[in-house]
Amino acid sequence: MKITTTRFGEIEVTDEKVLYFPEGIIGFHSIKRFVLLGKESRLVMWLQAVDNPKVAFIVVNPFLFETDYDPKLTQEEYDFLKVKDSNDLHILAIVVVPEDPEKMTANLLGPIVINTKEKLGKQVILLEGNYSVKHSIVKAAVHAEPISKMVS
Repeated sequence: MKITTTRFGEIEVTDEKVLYFPEGIIGFHSIKRFVLLGKESRLVMWLQAVDNPKVAFIVVNPFLFETDYDPKLTQEEYDFLKVKDSNDLHILAIVVVPEDPEKMTANLLGPIVINTKEKLGKQVILLEGNYSVKHSIVKAAVHAEPISKMVS
């Protein structure tokens, strides 16, 4: 299928790439279908809404810059995502890039959790751990990849 985006123009995606978020993303509850754009080997990817060209979130694999990150999901969240094997889970954090990219932050308190096998996603709010919605990732990512490569 072809989807129109404000950042990437018109792009072709296969139906298998579409992720369904029954509850949407916090603040965007009416948007249910997304695709993940970019290479998983890069620190930064995009979670693009399929049905709204203006809605796209920069997302990162939080484990690449925060090795102690240990998000604990509830049994209800596992059931909601139809998880049979935890290896099917892909966890991402939404990033905010202000005018000064050195002040870039990631939301570790409310990660995006995707069951890659079921193509089902949910943004969860972690009940355990001392995580922030504004975790500075530039300091932590210095050893992972140069900042110029992260935002290009």
